[in-house]
Amino acid sequence: MKISTLSIASLLILLLITTGLLGQVDQDSLKSSLIEDSWSLQFRISQDFTLSSFLGGNLSAKKHFSNKSAIRFGVSLSGETSEEEMTEELRNLLDKSSEDESEQDFVSLKISTQYLYYPNSHKPVNLFIGAGPFLEYSILDLNQQMEITQNDTTGRSQEIDRSVDSWGLGVLFAIGVEWFMTRNLSLLAEYGTSFSYRKMTREHTSEVIRQGGEKLIGETNKEDSSFRFNSDAVRFGLSVYF
Repeated sequence: MKISTLSIASLLILLLITTGLLGQVDQDSLKSSLIEDSWSLQFRISQDFTLSSFLGGNLSAKKHFSNKSAIRFGVSLSGETSEEEMTEELRNLLDKSSEDESEQDFVSLKISTQYLYYPNSHKPVNLFIGAGPFLEYSILDLNQQMEITQNDTTGRSQEIDRSVDSWGLGVLFAIGVEWFMTRNLSLLAEYGTSFSYRKMTREHTSEVIRQGGEKLIGETNKEDSSFRFNSDAVRFGLSVYF
C-alpha cells in the first residue's frame, strides 16, 4: 500500500496540533505574534516537504494592524525567452531543404492582497477568515520564420507572428487555522476559493512569399472572455514572525 507524501504531511501536522492542544506546555511559549505592527513571511509546504511562497510565487508576507486584523499580500513574477533553429534536408531527385527559426518571449505577473480577520487571537490555535482582490497579466510573443529551398532555388518563405495577451481580476476568499508552535513560528492549514473575470486577446499574422515573388498576407484576431469560480485544495504552510 502506498501512502502519498501529502497524506503523511497532513498526519504530521494534525499530530502536532493535537499535541499542542492536549500537552502541558509552558504558557509563555504559547503566546502568539498576532500583535500590532508584527510582520511575517509565509511559506507553503509542498508534497516533497520543500518550501515555496504561500500566496504568491515570489513573495508572501503579512502585516498585522492589531491582534485581530492583518493584510496579506503576494507577488508572482515569471518569464521566459527561448530560441530554436531547425534545418531539414531531403536528398533525392527534388534536392529539397528547409530552415526554421523561432523566438518566444513570455512574461506573467500576479498581485494578490487579502484582509485577514482573527475572531479570537489569544489562543495557540487561531481561526482566521480572509478576502481580497487579485490582478494578473501575461503576454506571449512568438515569431517564426521558415524558408524552403528546392534545387538551390528558394521556393517559399514564410513568417508568422503570434501574440497572446491575457489579464484577469477577481476576489480571493480564505478560511483556515494557524497554530503557534513558538511565539515566532506557526503552522497554517487553509482552504481557498476565488471568483474572477478573465479576458484573452489573440493576434496572428502570416506572410508567405512564393516562388516568383507573389506575396500572401493573412491576419486573424480573436478575443475570449470568461467568468470563473475555483476551489483550491487545502494548503499547508509555515509562518515566520519578526
